[in-house]
Amino acid sequence: AKASNSQPKFGIVTWHTEGFNQRGEAVIAFRRTNLVRRRAG
Repeated sequence: AKASNSQPKFGIVTWHTEGFNQRGEAVIAFRRTNLVRRRAG
């Protein structure tokens, strides 16, 4: 996770998700960002 500048105990994670139909064609794709607590150490 990339460290958050404003909240050092948290990191920024970006997820990319894709969905395909039965023919293997991409029918949805999106990216989302979450703030997650970072591990100590």
